[in-house]
Amino acid sequence: LIQPEPELPKKKNWAALLGILVLVAALAGAGIFFFLRHRPAPPAPPVTEGEKKGPVASAGPGSTEENQAESSVPAETQVAQEKTPPPAGEKKVEKQKETAEEEKQAQQAAREQAQKQKEQKEIGRMLRQASAFLGLKEYTKAQDTALKVLERDPDNAEAKDIYAQAKEKKRRIRADRKIAQAEAHFAAKKYRLAVKETRAVLKMYPKDPRALALKGKLEELARRVLERRQRIEMALQRAEAALEAKRYTRAKLIAQQVLDVEPENKRAKRVVQLAEEGQENKILQDMVKGLLPSGGGGGMPSTPQELPDQSGGGQIPSLPLPGFPQQ
Repeated sequence: LIQPEPELPKKKNWAALLGILVLVAALAGAGIFFFLRHRPAPPAPPVTEGEKKGPVASAGPGSTEENQAESSVPAETQVAQEKTPPPAGEKKVEKQKETAEEEKQAQQAAREQAQKQKEQKEIGRMLRQASAFLGLKEYTKAQDTALKVLERDPDNAEAKDIYAQAKEKKRRIRADRKIAQAEAHFAAKKYRLAVKETRAVLKMYPKDPRALALKGKLEELARRVLERRQRIEMALQRAEAALEAKRYTRAKLIAQQVLDVEPENKRAKRVVQLAEEGQENKILQDMVKGLLPSGGGGGMPSTPQELPDQSGGGQIPSLPLPGFPQQ
């Protein structure tokens, strides 16, 4: 009595297949839209990852053999796709970047060249200015300008030459000024200052003719001064010997000759003073001897005595006798 239920038609399989196809079409459309949006120049339509993985992810128990064939892409095909060259859009972008970098480098080189030309013009102007200062005998300004050029260009030969010339001219002027001062000191009999300035000039220019000539004059003067000192020393020794021998007149005469040469000679002044004192003592002794009575015996009285006045009666006072040197 119980009858088996009749089998329903297989409508569910057709619905599942239709749903899978719709899903695959949606995924493919989305992949194509995404690819076209982010690729400026799309290449030939290769098999994308979304198209390969979409059907596999949506495959269910009722998937067809076509979907399984599409999902089973060989590994060699994937490697070949990965090794494919970049599209033309990427090459164009890279080329634009390289072009921009080259243009930037060219602009930088142009700026550097313009700066270098400007620097060369400024150096040329400064060199002309230094040469003009050198011609006008403004050696300090010429030297300073050449030094500024050398600070910018240390190997500039023209600036080195101008600097050396200005320095030598200034040195020569300083030497001429010193030798002129030395000659003035020599004329004013300031011989030590003259010797000092002459030595300074000869240190800078050992063969300077004016300095050598003045050096010869100073050496001749020094030789004469040395000879004069020797003669004065000998004269003073003779004067002192005459003074010791009680030859006061000769001692005074020699000492006076020394004072004529050197008015401030202390030894000569002392000899003159002693000679005059000796002459006075000798005169007093002679006067005392003339006033003493002639005849035997007696020496000089120890006390002053009243001696008769030979010119007519009266008395003359006794003379105070200075102390005689012990001979």
